[in-house]
Amino acid sequence: MTLQSFPDEVNPNIAKVFKSFGAINYKQEEIYLNNLPEQGPFQYEDRSIYQGHLKDEMKHGRGKFLFPDGAYYEGYWKDEIPFGFGRFIKTNGDFYEGMCINLKAEGKGSFFSPDGYVYNGEWENDKKHGLGQEVFPNGMDIKGTYENGVLNGNALIKFPDGSAYNGEVKNQKVTGKGEFTYANGEKYYGQLVNGKKEGNGVYLWGDGRRYDGQFSNDVNHGNGMFYWPDGVIYNGQWKNGFQHGFGIEKNEREGIQREGEWENGKWVRWTKQQKV
Repeated sequence: MTLQSFPDEVNPNIAKVFKSFGAINYKQEEIYLNNLPEQGPFQYEDRSIYQGHLKDEMKHGRGKFLFPDGAYYEGYWKDEIPFGFGRFIKTNGDFYEGMCINLKAEGKGSFFSPDGYVYNGEWENDKKHGLGQEVFPNGMDIKGTYENGVLNGNALIKFPDGSAYNGEVKNQKVTGKGEFTYANGEKYYGQLVNGKKEGNGVYLWGDGRRYDGQFSNDVNHGNGMFYWPDGVIYNGQWKNGFQHGFGIEKNEREGIQREGEWENGKWVRWTKQQKV
């Protein structure tokens, strides 16, 4: 059935998208379609509505489509299916704008949610795949590589508290080798597992302190060297964040080096002392 005009979007969520983002911006190279007459609007048996170009009575070219449930698509069509650049708005206000095949994101495009979430980047089979950027309502910002919808590869993550991570991510987790810069100015370079320091790394404090060694479960654990601003250096064993076991303490100002034992961060005894 042919209608006199294409209906206004009755869904308020769809109306908000048009108010916030305006009309779809078609590519300049497709401007030749402006010279082809649109047909319709047509209303089908399922109460869906289409207005646009047709070829052999099939949607083909450029057109807009109102689904029976109130969802809306506007963009390019090929042989009756959405194909190419378009904008698809769901009834809840979520919408995608970019390249698609049969309403599935394919190629470059952007997804927007009414709560403020945005993804802009590459897609494959309706999943984030390739290079992209996510921005979350709380201010978190991620730029990285995605595989089948999951962040996997190298990423730059900015957290709401002002800290940032630049490095490897595996299956959406901060795992691998990377660099953390914390909101208070402290920094960590090294290996991480599920966002925690694990393996070899270097931690720097703003006052000049430095730890270079092994970590486990986010704390100093294993063998490592600790440097204090006053010139004292400890090289030895650590356990659960504390000096524990055998170690060598070197005081560069006094020119003294001592070997000794520590337990849970407390010095127990010296076993050897010499000048350096």
